[in-house]
Amino acid sequence: MMTGHSHPAQISAEVLEWAMARVSVNIEELATASGTSSTVVEAWLSGSRRPSFRQAQLAASRLRIPFGFLFLTAPPPDSLPIPDFRRVNGEAISIISADLHDVVLDVLRKQAWLSEFLRESRAEPVRYVAKRSGSNHMDDIATDIRVALRLGSPSYQRPTSVDGVLREMVQRVESLRINVLRSGIVGQNTHRPLDVGEFRGFCLSDEFAPFIFINSADAQVAQVFTLLHELAHIWRGDSGVSGGVDQSSLSIETLCNRVAAEVLVPSYEFDAVWNGDLSATEGVRTASRHFRISRYVIAIKAFESRRISREELDELLDEYEREGRRGTSSPGGDYYRTLIARNGRSFTERVIGAVGRQDVLIREAASLLDAKPGQLDRIGRELRRAS
Repeated sequence: MMTGHSHPAQISAEVLEWAMARVSVNIEELATASGTSSTVVEAWLSGSRRPSFRQAQLAASRLRIPFGFLFLTAPPPDSLPIPDFRRVNGEAISIISADLHDVVLDVLRKQAWLSEFLRESRAEPVRYVAKRSGSNHMDDIATDIRVALRLGSPSYQRPTSVDGVLREMVQRVESLRINVLRSGIVGQNTHRPLDVGEFRGFCLSDEFAPFIFINSADAQVAQVFTLLHELAHIWRGDSGVSGGVDQSSLSIETLCNRVAAEVLVPSYEFDAVWNGDLSATEGVRTASRHFRISRYVIAIKAFESRRISREELDELLDEYEREGRRGTSSPGGDYYRTLIARNGRSFTERVIGAVGRQDVLIREAASLLDAKPGQLDRIGRELRRAS
């Protein structure tokens, strides 16, 4: 006698295609996971053939969706629990991968714990969150940030390496009690890399526990810019996900790009340095040497100052990002330094400190840091060693 599971599973080909795109799984990978051939999976996608229930269950597991989703008549609406500022040529980006979704939820979980912990501890709010609430005045926000980060002080010397600039800028932002997390994967799962083409970073505003997340799969020169872009959002009191450099419309994203460029390269100094007789490539290179900052940032500043065209900007950024990604590496250099960077040094210190005071259970602390309980002592030693 045949059981119900001997019949084909009446899944939706449209939903299957959506699920594959959502986690970037190709036909060959899904075929392997489902115990069948690429030809059979192609037939599922065309609707000319249906999988068995067992094959559908294996497919759902590989696609990281509930089994029942495959039987929906249409894909469920993709949404994030925070605003989505990503744009390409002025149009909103519709694809939200499972990786982006899960990273946002993970950082929201960390933020919820820290915000409650600090409130119960009667901590003072972070005065920079929404300091210029809803402001569209680029100069005001940029000036505020430069003062807060002490970038205009006579003693400030910009590091000569991109890595040094990024490391110092993260430290300065965290000194404002703004948590900065840098990772190129979901949690500790190296099999789930984050796609720079999908997003570069996001921020979560909260008066006690603001968070900035940077996709460290990106080139380091771009990460510096992303950090300050997201900091501008925090200054306004925004929460949201950011994509690439898109100047096609006067939007919040455009404003935050301009703030980031102004913080790194003040207009009054840039105008005095820029040589209009040079080509875009040479002009950017010359200004980059003067400011001892990446050509990536200078190119954006040159565009914002109407020194180069949109086409020249796109061409230069593509070149710099290709160069930068060839040298991109995960933050930290070893497992524990990388883990601290992924969770943010400030957040990691808060969690480890709470463990020491017995304000949080060891198992909960390990979960917050995506670590094992037995690793917490070593994390604490690494924090002390690096301080």
